[in-house]
This record gives sequence, structure tokens and C-alpha cells, in this order.
Amino acid sequence: VISEYLVGTTLKEVLDTGKVYKPEEAKQFISQILIGLIKVHPLDIIHCDIAPETIFITEQGEVKLLDFGATTANSKSLAIILKQGYAPEEQYRSQGKRGPWTDIYALAAVMYRMITGKVPPESVDRALSDEITEPSKLNTGISQSMENALMNALNV
Repeated sequence: VISEYLVGTTLKEVLDTGKVYKPEEAKQFISQILIGLIKVHPLDIIHCDIAPETIFITEQGEVKLLDFGATTANSKSLAIILKQGYAPEEQYRSQGKRGPWTDIYALAAVMYRMITGKVPPESVDRALSDEITEPSKLNTGISQSMENALMNALNV
């Protein structure tokens, strides 16, 4: 395996310092990842492991998505290590149907953490009783339209 040499830090390392992003900052950050996903999702390639530790920020401020295992939507492999709070419920089931929505859920969970400082509750727990707190109730300054989009992406 050959990969690009990167110098910088993971988003996890940044968030672990206690950094909380403003909603617009997080939107710009997440948009960089979405640009890449827009190119691979039509090819039936799903990342299936998006979390702060797989997002890298270079010294130049570029955002890179790491550990792209080229999983297809039809793959039934459960070899992926699920990241607590970031994995959608379909990844917990051997017959769970994966698709672009799998990555969108995980990316929305990352954005939720970026603006609230909190990891969202597990998707499988939320499927039984959804007790996720809207970012606006945590004084994030998020607009209603952005919150609607984020919470829709976090639907289980």
C-alpha cells in the first residue's frame, strides 16, 4: 500500500484538546470531506469508518479522509471496527444495507461533536429511544436550517 506522506494532526487530537468549532467553521470543514465523497459514492465506494481519528488536518490546513478501505455498498464484511457514536445502526447488523447514507450519518456525527463537544449517543441505542440533544439546546449558535440538515443526517 502506498499513500501520501502527511504532516499534521487528526481531528480527534484537536477535539481532545477541548476545541469546539463554530457551526460555520464546522460546515466549511465538513464540506471539504463531502467534495471527496461526492466523487466516490457514485462508484459504489463507501468509506464506512468516518470518525475524528480518520480525518486528518495537514499543516497547510487541508482536510484529508484517511483509511479509505474502498468498501462497496454491497460488502457484507463486518471487519470494520465500529467507532462508538459515529457508526450508523446498519453497520451493527450483518444484513444492514449500507450506502452513501452510511457515510453521511458518520460525517454528521463528526460535525455534531465538532460543534457541541459531545459524541452523539450510539445509533443502536437511539433506534430504541432517541435522546440526542439538538445542538441549539447546547448553546452552539447553530442556525435552524443548519440544525435541521444536521439532525436529518443523524436520523437512525
